Amino acid sequence: RRQDRQKAFDEKQIEVCLMHEEWAENKAKQHEDFMKHFNAARDAQRNHMKDRSKSAADIHKKATDKWKSNHDRLMQEKGANDADLMAKLRAAEEKVENELKPMKLKCGGDVFSHLEVKDKTFGDLVARRKLELQRAQDARTQALLLKVAERKARDDAKESSYQEVHKKRVEAAKDLLRYSNEASAIFLKIKSEPNEDRIRTAMGTLGFKMPKVGGKGEEEPAESS
Repeated sequence: RRQDRQKAFDEKQIEVCLMHEEWAENKAKQHEDFMKHFNAARDAQRNHMKDRSKSAADIHKKATDKWKSNHDRLMQEKGANDADLMAKLRAAEEKVENELKPMKLKCGGDVFSHLEVKDKTFGDLVARRKLELQRAQDARTQALLLKVAERKARDDAKESSYQEVHKKRVEAAKDLLRYSNEASAIFLKIKSEPNEDRIRTAMGTLGFKMPKVGGKGEEEPAESS
């Protein structure tokens, strides 16, 4: 029995050793796989950074070349414009020195006042311009006055028409009120008047025709006494 127990213990130890060896082999294999994957990823990242650096360098070079070409073009245009401006300035200076100064002119006018008084060049021009300006102002003032006069005449006509209509309305209201008062007085008189002739006469004054009693038709309005 003791031998059986020893044998079982030995077998158990052998299994444990085998399990440790298997675990060590698996760990070694996992570490080897990890290192392969790590090295492959590092190489891929290194290659990617190389490609990216090359691409960025190409983009930077292209952008720099484009900027340089644009800058050179703009500077060339600026130089040409500056040269044209300086040429204009030199031409103006030469004109002043070689043409205007010998003619004794300044800003297109004679420098010497005695020549101005004698020849009346600039003075006549100013007088003509002042006369033209005065005529233009007079024409604008006249047009404005005509416009104001037309508007005032139109407003006066409208006001006169309004006053005429108002006057006619007042007269019509007065006539209507007078006619109503007269009719009221005559109707009150008719109510208290037994005489038929007087009633006919009163209605005739109002423009009514007295109907015949017991027959068709209407009598002519009697003449008011």
